[in-house]
Amino acid sequence: MSDTKYADVTALFPAKRKRRYKEVELPVAGDIVRIHSLTAREVAKFQSATINAKTRRMIQSKLEDSLARLVVLHVVDSEGNVILSQSHVEKLAEWDNADLAYLADACQKHSGMDPDELEGLVKNSGAVPFDGDQPEKS
Repeated sequence: MSDTKYADVTALFPAKRKRRYKEVELPVAGDIVRIHSLTAREVAKFQSATINAKTRRMIQSKLEDSLARLVVLHVVDSEGNVILSQSHVEKLAEWDNADLAYLADACQKHSGMDPDELEGLVKNSGAVPFDGDQPEKS
């Protein structure tokens, strides 16, 4: 018989799961930013925000600001409270790209997201039909 103790339902679904935290030093600005992990629901909501539910097409503006929106979801204060909001997305677009890309990459990895997935969507967005695009006429 095995001595391995497997998780039971109570262990898999505690009253509240703890978030994980990490400090990230921005390579250009030198600031230290604290981030927290996201739940599977939060990741799914973030990812689905780039797709129009009715047309099933990409929303270009959501794809273009995806790195900033990702950072907004992750950045917290010393108590673990999210300190950024949607109003900060435009301000993050004014950051040095090296800092934004570095922090977004750290956020993706910390939450178990595939960094290449979002990068691929952005790079290949020219070939993707966007909501509001007109179909080509033959």
